[in-house]
Amino acid sequence: MRFPRRAGVLIHLTALSNEYGIGDLGPSAYDFIDKLKQSKQSYWQILPITQANVEGCPYSSYSAFGGYELLISPEKLVQYGLLAESNLSRFTRPVSKVDFLEVSKAKKEILDLAYQSFIKSQSFTEDFEIFKASSGYWIEDYALFMALTNEYGVPWTSWPEQYQSYSCDSFPSNILEAKEKELFKQFIFHKQWFELKEYANKSNIKMIGDIPIFVAHHSMDVWRNRELFKLGNDGNLIVETGAPPDAFNDLGQKWNNPNYHWDNMKANGFKWWNQRIAYMLDLFDIIRIDHFIGFYNVWEISHVDPDARNGQWVRSPGDELFQSLKKNFPDVPFIAEDLGEINEGTIQLRDKYDLPGMKVIQFGLDNNPDNVHHFSNINEHSVTYTGTHDNNTLNGNLDDILERNNAHELDNLKNFLGKDIPNTVHTELLKLAFESESNTVIVPIQDLVGMRSEGRFNTPGTVKGNWSWRITNDFNQEDAFTVLKDLTVSSQRSGEL
Repeated sequence: MRFPRRAGVLIHLTALSNEYGIGDLGPSAYDFIDKLKQSKQSYWQILPITQANVEGCPYSSYSAFGGYELLISPEKLVQYGLLAESNLSRFTRPVSKVDFLEVSKAKKEILDLAYQSFIKSQSFTEDFEIFKASSGYWIEDYALFMALTNEYGVPWTSWPEQYQSYSCDSFPSNILEAKEKELFKQFIFHKQWFELKEYANKSNIKMIGDIPIFVAHHSMDVWRNRELFKLGNDGNLIVETGAPPDAFNDLGQKWNNPNYHWDNMKANGFKWWNQRIAYMLDLFDIIRIDHFIGFYNVWEISHVDPDARNGQWVRSPGDELFQSLKKNFPDVPFIAEDLGEINEGTIQLRDKYDLPGMKVIQFGLDNNPDNVHHFSNINEHSVTYTGTHDNNTLNGNLDDILERNNAHELDNLKNFLGKDIPNTVHTELLKLAFESESNTVIVPIQDLVGMRSEGRFNTPGTVKGNWSWRITNDFNQEDAFTVLKDLTVSSQRSGEL
């Protein structure tokens, strides 16, 4: 799919500002869409919105289907008549960082109150039944899996033996009651999501979603479809996916995600993948595929190995998969996250299906003309970012370069800029991105206002302190969006889609 010359902003929903400890699908999301519209933007890109783990990591979800309950807006529950406005003050958490444990406790209370009101009032009963009937196979399985998770913890292989089998059809009343509450939460999440998406689309803003290539071992998908994943007879991991050692990590990375049993996936026509893409295309206008290289080959490590050094590359049938997806979704609106040490096979797979890849301004600052991210190598059929959710901010990256005080690195940056390094380097690099040949430019909001390392959203290879950054009251959005509008207009990236 070829995208027009347009621009957008990257910010996850959890990072929006409100009084409830975490950004959500409420008024602040609608306000953000208004700002995007006023600044002539065409896209809002967010991270995965599936049910995150206890650390709030959107890339380690309990299911590839369903929504993250912490994103449900309390204010909209009041609008629906499911929560009294007087209740809201009990749950205010005006904090600058998301405390996922505290927010989870507060949201549980809110959703429990709303559920009791839902049962008593019988409001939305018809809509609720329509939602369950139209959600396909995943909704009942998801609700049951979450009910069992809340009762017995993680992983699912530690549950009572009879519940480890998806084919079990007999559950106690407390599990069945908990399942009904999970169904309600998914109904409310999807109601709020589609209301927001409709508002965005009417404002001429398209939503870009993110799809992790792998799923967590403790997920509804693995529990329900054991045959589709490389697992031992007891359901536990025997191998896991990861990344080989590189300049940033001598030991490589182990992700604790199972690899796919691709032969079994091929045997049923990649049914799970087609269901997953259909679900995502219902939620989003465009999908960014994380770790696209995994569709060509995967770094697979024995689960018992302490690190990733002894892993090996294992081929994936990406070509056959995309043939299936192309047949069912002819105009595949994908962005391929083709970052890192990408091999020729991955490039050929991306280009065969005409998928735009990614260019990252931060990665091209070495002034090496052979670097695919160098400004001179940014092509039209691509999506250019100043940085991603895994990088430091533009100014934070500059601070790191200055702190290292490596003469060669500093000279490269000065040569790249054509002058000494200014304190406002982010404005220079923003302009560079917008003036590039790339059809699409997406800018993390932290880079718009020139935040330093305090605005970093995630540091790969670490567990604590990630995903919690939020917009605060001193965040100068107005000036940032004025600059954004000027850049968008001057680079001829404004206009209706």
